[in-house]
Amino acid sequence: MRLLHKCVISTEASRLHRDAQRRDLHFAPAMRSRRERTPEGAGGFSPGDTLRTTINIMQVTINSERLLNELHHLATLTDCPPATDPSFPAPAVAVTRIVFTPRDLEARAWLISLAQAAGFQTRVDPVGNIFIRWPGSDEGLGVVGTGSHTDAIPHAGMYDGTVGVLGGLEALRSLKEYGFIPKRTLELLMFTSEEPTRFGIGCLGSRLLGGVLSPAKADALPDLISETELGAPSTTKPGAPSSPAASSQAKVGSHDARLTLHDVRTAAGFTGPLTDVPLPIGYYHAWVELHIEQGPLLEREMKESALKETGSVLKGTGFSPSGGSRGLQAPEKSTHEDGALAPEESKTILGIVTHIAAPASYRFIVEGHGGHAGALLMPDRRDALTAASEIILSVERHTLAANAEAKLTGESGVDSVATVGAINVHPGAVNSVPSRVTLMLDIRDTDPERREHTMSALRADIAEIQSRRGVRITEERINADTPAISADHLVSTLTALCDDEHIPYKKMVSRAYHDTNFMARIAPVAMLFIPCRNGVSHRPDEYATPESITLGTRILARALAQLANE
Repeated sequence: MRLLHKCVISTEASRLHRDAQRRDLHFAPAMRSRRERTPEGAGGFSPGDTLRTTINIMQVTINSERLLNELHHLATLTDCPPATDPSFPAPAVAVTRIVFTPRDLEARAWLISLAQAAGFQTRVDPVGNIFIRWPGSDEGLGVVGTGSHTDAIPHAGMYDGTVGVLGGLEALRSLKEYGFIPKRTLELLMFTSEEPTRFGIGCLGSRLLGGVLSPAKADALPDLISETELGAPSTTKPGAPSSPAASSQAKVGSHDARLTLHDVRTAAGFTGPLTDVPLPIGYYHAWVELHIEQGPLLEREMKESALKETGSVLKGTGFSPSGGSRGLQAPEKSTHEDGALAPEESKTILGIVTHIAAPASYRFIVEGHGGHAGALLMPDRRDALTAASEIILSVERHTLAANAEAKLTGESGVDSVATVGAINVHPGAVNSVPSRVTLMLDIRDTDPERREHTMSALRADIAEIQSRRGVRITEERINADTPAISADHLVSTLTALCDDEHIPYKKMVSRAYHDTNFMARIAPVAMLFIPCRNGVSHRPDEYATPESITLGTRILARALAQLANE
């Protein structure tokens, strides 16, 4: 989090944002557009207008230039100065946008201004979820929704989540400009804090919307970004310890001295009780999220397809970072110098998600006995770090075993994944034997029973490590989410649309989790993936071609139109 040292939480920015955006549970009226035929009509059209209630997507134009320009503008709204990272293939713009920082608030206000300029209604709930609404001709029917998030972890890329938000907005605008009138209300959501960076839990806004997280527990979540990490004035409560040692102790202790979500959201202008956030089951008739894959499978399929069609040997991975949107064409034999497929050489393959794996998150604390690295003899040591290292290797071993066992039963054998992605060693000195280590484990599976079986095997190993090494190991479960299954009729809708436009697609599992995981608690859901170069995400070189972004947005627009008239 040291990357955030230049980021400052400005109380003045918060005040201005709060004054400009008074939060309540009502939709702000849309700005009247010059393109509206009847200013008093819902969404810009009156019920008497004889416009299109059915739609041929082939006649609808997605404004690719507008969409791409907006994606690039959003990338400039970053907590740390945007810069091209020379260590990655171009383009590689590093983006950091932590929830409720001044740049996050600026991005929110900008998104609302775009929506209102297009003639849509807007509202913001008490946790900061933004709703962009296009009322249908029958507002008694269930809503058709889409959306994603715009927050970004430190030093990330510019496409994660943002393609779903700005692509969703472009889908709605393109339909509206074409003259389509939805029967069902269409709604675009921008979720608050999909990333766990600030409050330690992912998908904060959608968890609350889906009733998965209690409002009281949410409001009490500690703000994990320290004053030194933000370079800001104090982010601790009055009377809290201010010395580095005391601050460090407060971090690993009870968090009572730190700000909470309630404190931070209120300071940012998001007031009101979180009990007003959850939506009822049935509010949404359907939910579809557009997202980059964040993995390598679609690109791999594209390369294999190109190889079959051309017989050429592809030397490298990835596809061109510089391509335009030229539509789908048969691949040719040439490649770039790095072996990457140029956009005109590739046929974009879309991903239609059937299942979304969900994570369980755990904190393990290993307590041993520290001492001087020279004076404490090897036979006398109870080294917390060596014990923790065995736990990490055990995680890997049992996850691989779960996949191998699944493969024997005819499954893919790749659906179980586990990562120890954060470790804290105390006291953290080169000449001191570690006395305490904290590990953070993320374990995911499409099958919650298999995930728990893996955890049971890990716990057996931990008991043996604890006994043999003379350390104390405690486990804390942070969350254990339920995997989501896409609704059959929504998967069928997306596959039929791809077939209709002769777009190749792959039915697939999402091993990254998304806000759609929690929307599945209250609505039928599906996800549409576009490929990303080398399967990379959460890095500055995260990249999706204009062709893929435009294609995904067009299929999303068509899906929303079809679902809105069911």
